Amino acid sequence: MPAARWLLWCALAALPACSDSSSPASPSVEKVSGVWMGHITLRSASGGECVGSTLQASIGNRDIFAAQIQQADRNLTATVGYQGNQTSCSFIGLASGTGVNLNMMSCQADRVRSVRCANGEVRDLQLVADTMTAAASNGYGTGTETSTWRVAAPGSATASGTLTISADFAWNM
Repeated sequence: MPAARWLLWCALAALPACSDSSSPASPSVEKVSGVWMGHITLRSASGGECVGSTLQASIGNRDIFAAQIQQADRNLTATVGYQGNQTSCSFIGLASGTGVNLNMMSCQADRVRSVRCANGEVRDLQLVADTMTAAASNGYGTGTETSTWRVAAPGSATASGTLTISADFAWNM
């Protein structure tokens, strides 16, 4: 058999092995249902009138949280509570591979009252938005959280500022 014909025959013979006509496997989704405990570390605080600048001294400080997650296929619902500021909120989100994305929907406890600023002024905070993005694999992972808080003088209905807080966390089931 001539060399060119032999190469063509070899190429054609290998084609069926290379062209699998079955549908691609759907990506696996990590199972994350359960209670996740985490240590969260303040990375940045900005805005919020005097509160943001006061929190600068706390960058690097840690808090503890618990996230109770329920999973149906890729869909997630969660309740996340923090020990330090005693907030507790409901989240919805998605699991994708080993990634978890959660967005705050509502809170059972969303206020931190009587925060004393470095200048002596007192402010009340209300959590208005929160997003958690994390990895979760074999019961462990790391992630980030960004939250937005309404800042007001105690008893005031008028916001005096908006505080944005970013943090990093490590969690395990």
